[in-house]
Amino acid sequence: MFCNQCGAQCVDGARFCNQCGAPLTVGGQTSGMNQQTESVQQATPQNGQSQQPMNEFFPCGIFQPPGSKVFGVIDNAVIYGNEMFCFDKIDMLAKNNDSSPVTNGVWRMRGYGREEMLVYKHADRERALYALNYAQQKVAEAHGQQIFQESKEGLLHDLNGVRGRHMEVYEDRVVLKVKATFGSFITGNISDGEKTIYYADCIGVQFKESGLQIGYLQFETAGRIMNNAASNFFNENTFTWDTTVQTNEFMHTIAAYVKERISFYKQQRNAPVTQAVSGADELKKFKELLDMGVITQEEFDKKKQQILGF
Repeated sequence: MFCNQCGAQCVDGARFCNQCGAPLTVGGQTSGMNQQTESVQQATPQNGQSQQPMNEFFPCGIFQPPGSKVFGVIDNAVIYGNEMFCFDKIDMLAKNNDSSPVTNGVWRMRGYGREEMLVYKHADRERALYALNYAQQKVAEAHGQQIFQESKEGLLHDLNGVRGRHMEVYEDRVVLKVKATFGSFITGNISDGEKTIYYADCIGVQFKESGLQIGYLQFETAGRIMNNAASNFFNENTFTWDTTVQTNEFMHTIAAYVKERISFYKQQRNAPVTQAVSGADELKKFKELLDMGVITQEEFDKKKQQILGF
């Protein structure tokens, strides 16, 4: 038999394509349906509107750990191999680790008295996270729970680095964090914690691409009392990365944005300050002009009405 989606030849009786992960159909019916597998119920549209059904499957790929199976997310269940884990029978569905260009993403799923690993390739990351977050929310709803997604107002970029570094980019500031890792222990930054740097307080930035050494983006401020102040790589005002977690092209974009924001606040700081003139001061000025005979009483009365809003 052949896959209707990618055309690959598959083993007779298989339920999913071993090449692209799509469900296999024969005569309009899903192939290889285990009689002991629970039936799938289609989601009922609300308010008379049609809904796009969830139907995402993820092939194993060549970097999957031994024993990994194709998994997918449909409207009311997670499909793992030829088995169906209905949302109300899943006890736990949570992220184990995120993917990177050289590592797979892994989520853990516990249900029916066992635990399985859902593994996806980095190339499928965006699609996989969308499907898995959907499934996680549905599992919570099936158990009468609610998942509270952390929302950080104004957050533009949330970046992972190396040596325990993490950076959040906002419109007016960056937040640098250091996690307790072996790398942050070796560099002496394990005690740095979290630091907020406002662009208005920056006098410049230094940027170095990742290559033979790790890359860094350093925020220069007037104060130099900080951990590892003499090190471009490891002082507490620095975000470090390599190309396993961030690309140089993307970090150039981040550095350009930061420089633009620093320049914006610098221009604001150096802009001439205009003294606001109160209505009373302006009225006094026109009264003096009236007394000097420069303007008439009619002109003064008209200006008075404009100033006082009559």
